[in-house]
Amino acid sequence: MSYILYGYEREREELEEILLRGFQQGSPSWRVLAQRSGIKLISDPDGDNTHGCHWYVFQNESWYHDPAQRAQFLGAPVDFLLQHGYVEVQQPIKEDVVSYFSYDDQIHTTHSARFTSDETVCSKFGRYGPTAEHALELVPYPYGDYVRFFRKVEEPEKPQQ
Repeated sequence: MSYILYGYEREREELEEILLRGFQQGSPSWRVLAQRSGIKLISDPDGDNTHGCHWYVFQNESWYHDPAQRAQFLGAPVDFLLQHGYVEVQQPIKEDVVSYFSYDDQIHTTHSARFTSDETVCSKFGRYGPTAEHALELVPYPYGDYVRFFRKVEEPEKPQQ
């Protein structure tokens, strides 16, 4: 089951415009938008520009650092998460994974975030964007139309040798 994103039309368009222009060093765009829309910047876009949203969410998972497994995740994220100790949930709690999907492509995740509380998430807006806390729905339009929630429940069993 998924949660369809509603609201924040103007802000989502502005975020999309910022993404299309690219993240220019020293650009005040994120700060201005954050002041208007309630985005809470956690890190400046001029900081970490070597990692994106998936790294932000899965950096503590050993599989994410293996290029072959990361490619499997990107190819079929839902199946991959379900095979690696995650379950899909309807009511997210703090630290659950939030996966964004496009209506046109319901297989590949377009954005990853961590649920914080009260329909708020923390995510990194692309490789060159900031890490921010924001409303679940407050993402650029290219990030998708709906979300699914996943919770880590156990380590997957290791194959016996």
